[in-house]
Amino acid sequence: MQWFKIDEQGFLADGSWTQSLYNQNKTTTAVVPAALENGDYLIRHEIIALHVLPAEFYISCIQATVSGGSDKATDIPAEFLAKFPGGYTTQDKGVTTDVFSQFQPSEYQYPGPKLFFADSTASPSSGNSSSSSSPSSSSTTSSAPASTPTKVKCKAKRSLASRHRLPRNH
Repeated sequence: MQWFKIDEQGFLADGSWTQSLYNQNKTTTAVVPAALENGDYLIRHEIIALHVLPAEFYISCIQATVSGGSDKATDIPAEFLAKFPGGYTTQDKGVTTDVFSQFQPSEYQYPGPKLFFADSTASPSSGNSSSSSSPSSSSTTSSAPASTPTKVKCKAKRSLASRHRLPRNH
């Protein structure tokens, strides 16, 4: 399976990591490009814990259906694609960064491929904002849609434990 990146979040304007929002039961949003082809997608969310080296990876996936986007196939150049395993290595700077020794948030290099923007008017963010820049024609997955929304519908799946009865002694 090939992946492309539509967002990357690191330090917030107040100097805290985006992860701090989750610890406070707050949310963050990511922009689904309006020109992205309608269809079913697997969204891969990842937190890279840099407080330990080697870094720890916390990954989850969400099945989503995109509608209100484009009916045309989205051509994604190879430089924006990654496969896992292999999308980055334990040697990549964004995975080996020592955040406790002379760390400059503005110099953090996110691992993996470049951000992909399906909209020709979009431009990549500077790399360390709370969300990526996007064209006004895109919408986020938040409750306030933009002028021409791209709808994302997530389907909840039952967990493995709910599909298979576990023995009582576990």
